[in-house]
Amino acid sequence: MNALSTIDWDRGGLRLVVVFVTGVLVVWTLWEAVILWRQFSDRSEVGQDWEFYVSIGQRWLETGVLYGERQLSGAPYHVLVNVDNLYPPPAILLFVPFALLPSPLSEVAWWGVPVAAIIAIVVRFRPSAWTWPLIAACAFWPRTLGSIIVGNSDLWSAAFVVGGILWGWPGALGIFKPSLAPFALAGARRRSWWLAVGGLAAVSILFLITGAWADYLIVVTHWDLPWDRQLLNAPLLLIPVLVWLGRRPPSVSSAGAAEGVT
Repeated sequence: MNALSTIDWDRGGLRLVVVFVTGVLVVWTLWEAVILWRQFSDRSEVGQDWEFYVSIGQRWLETGVLYGERQLSGAPYHVLVNVDNLYPPPAILLFVPFALLPSPLSEVAWWGVPVAAIIAIVVRFRPSAWTWPLIAACAFWPRTLGSIIVGNSDLWSAAFVVGGILWGWPGALGIFKPSLAPFALAGARRRSWWLAVGGLAAVSILFLITGAWADYLIVVTHWDLPWDRQLLNAPLLLIPVLVWLGRRPPSVSSAGAAEGVT
């Protein structure tokens, strides 16, 4: 257990300071969320990323096409948001189920599963007070709020981190978004994670046979995106990491029960 989790945060008014700072950040986050929601709504951008992923899944089911002609021309191109598919071929396996689900079930599942996963890890580990303002700051981060409003795949990247921490194997699915691939190591200490990596490798071979990986290589070597474009989205994925780092030590009674003490 890390040293911060062993500090008595109830002593000397320290807890009061932590609660105050966290409260301010939470209120500020809610206010910022309302402002951003109005801005995105005025531009008809609420849920637009989810709509794009569904369209990618539908196009692939109907035509087998993953990437646009402009992306595959071999010429440098300017990336158009929610027009160009920037994901590696296996990511289509994430989008297809939501293209098959009827609305509004698709929307509910797209947002509901990641949010439920984050709530689940908080309940499971009950993070120490030192993490509260940090978690609140990650939630307040504008890119975090924006990702939630538009339904960006970062939501699922965060859910994969949660799954990696809790069960191991879901963490490997984080490679669907290569720009945030380091977070896919969540769960790497478990055997199930390595089995999931093996399964993804097998799926990748199938896409290799179809030529999808060759197309993706053309796509990524000709776009105009900076390599660090996704670093500003990392705070959302840091939330489950902070929860895990701040996990509370088991109580004496729980530890005794685990050891068979009566």
